[in-house]
Amino acid sequence: MINSMKKRLEFVLVLVMAGILGISLVAQDPIREGVNRVGLKDADQLLKLIERDDITTSVKIRAIQRIATLYRENREEAEPQAQKFIQSLSGALQNLKKDENPYFHFKVRSSACMALGDFDNSDHGASAIGVIKEALLNDPDPKVIQACAQSLGEFRNNRSPAADALIERVNKSMSEPIIKYGDVGVMSVSIASLAKLKQKKAFIPLMKVLQSGYPDHVKKEADRAIASFDLE
Repeated sequence: MINSMKKRLEFVLVLVMAGILGISLVAQDPIREGVNRVGLKDADQLLKLIERDDITTSVKIRAIQRIATLYRENREEAEPQAQKFIQSLSGALQNLKKDENPYFHFKVRSSACMALGDFDNSDHGASAIGVIKEALLNDPDPKVIQACAQSLGEFRNNRSPAADALIERVNKSMSEPIIKYGDVGVMSVSIASLAKLKQKKAFIPLMKVLQSGYPDHVKKEADRAIASFDLE
């Protein structure tokens, strides 16, 4: 027991020191792999990795994924920390460095969106949807928006608010006078998630897609989604 505790503390110390020293972890697979061995009791160390600016993207992504896994696999025990986890993921989504290309961290932001999908069963599921919705509507990178749209399709216990966010995204895209690069993918993923959620309120927005200038394959996806709804 003592040896096990000692090893755990030594490993946590490695993570903390890597963050403090700003070590480049590109070639340090043991540390990156070690993130996946952090338990729920040491989850705060993962949050520190996510929040630091001097931690590499690959390590941040692993930390984000580990947070989602810890919650998903230990929901009852992890629920008291759910709101804290969601706030940390929200911070990752807002990490648009002003002194760098704002698209630089799209992989971190995409991972944060996907991780939030694991909080559907949480008492704070609505809070997770709110965080995702903000990025869904305002992130500058279509790849992040697609990840957020995909994540919302996982909120089966919160179908209505998740569908509301997706419908707002569809309406926003439809209001644009020109279909820009990335819009087709965003619309396609949004429709796929609406199909999963099966909310009749999406009928009118999807009908508008059928009458729009979007490519035929997107219209077919909208048609299939509508056909899957119980409109009686």
